[in-house]
Amino acid sequence: MVRLDFGSQQQRSPQYLRVNPKGRVPALVTDRGTLTETPAILQFIAQSHPAARLAPLDDPFELARMTWARRCTSRTRTACAARALSRVIAAEESAA
Repeated sequence: MVRLDFGSQQQRSPQYLRVNPKGRVPALVTDRGTLTETPAILQFIAQSHPAARLAPLDDPFELARMTWARRCTSRTRTACAARALSRVIAAEESAA
């Protein structure tokens, strides 16, 4: 793991821009390439370590729902995440 100092703009350094040309954090460098989007990084980690049960890998529907919810939580999809969360809460309350 490499920590970046945002105060000194390390995410804009030539060294980091070789990892992620967008200059965004996080980035995960793997043997197969670099992942720069949080949902992709989280899914990669969960699938790389199934024994840790970080995601419902044995349930395709739940995995798809979780993946969609993660996509909604990115910066550009905040409204989508709020809408999805309100639906989940409403469904859980009606089931109780």
